[in-house]
Amino acid sequence: MTKEEADRLVASVRHWHHTFDIVPGVRTPGSYDPAILWDRIKGVCDWRGARVLDIGPADGAVSMWAAKSGAEVTALDFRPKTATGFAAMEKITGLTFDFHVGNILDPPNLGTFDAVFFLGVLYHLPDPLRGLWACRRYCKTGARLFVESWFSDTTPGDEPLMKYIRHGATADWTNFWAPNRCALLAMMSDVAFDVVRHDAWGSRIFVEAIAVEDAERGRRMSVAYAQNIAGR
Repeated sequence: MTKEEADRLVASVRHWHHTFDIVPGVRTPGSYDPAILWDRIKGVCDWRGARVLDIGPADGAVSMWAAKSGAEVTALDFRPKTATGFAAMEKITGLTFDFHVGNILDPPNLGTFDAVFFLGVLYHLPDPLRGLWACRRYCKTGARLFVESWFSDTTPGDEPLMKYIRHGATADWTNFWAPNRCALLAMMSDVAFDVVRHDAWGSRIFVEAIAVEDAERGRRMSVAYAQNIAGR
């Protein structure tokens, strides 16, 4: 594909959320550069041959970077890939992805993965704990989960709290919850992840965690959602 053809394809997408270089010289006109997230992820392991699930990939920037690093990437989004820039990115790069349309709160059976990306999704869910539980189901023991979320820095401290975002309180009506740092880490622990790293900037927080087998922590979610935490 020529640069002119790629530029026309980029221009044909109604809305780009992410701004990133699909190939050298072809950049998308989004409002948010997710490179800040990939920079936190890319050096964690050797991605060659790794099975990766990207939940809520939007335009597919992080999916693309993982695939270019050698990962086998499955994507799960509530929208078809033609509703975002994902399909255009796929066509321009020539990369192929196992793309599924579905709801993370009613997760389809996709198997288990070496790593799961859950970036910019949590606070859009009316049940964020169930979303994290679904992430655990997709993780092999020892797999890594990467979470990025909007969080509330107005409720700091050791008390796990979440702020409910009522309709009309923000410009984005899809926002439901803003956890504080303590609440997010506590939820991840309760669905059987060990947090190994977290940092925040502005109103955003990034967490890396490892999936563990822990009957005590898993039992709570098994009872709550009437299904084993590991999906067995």
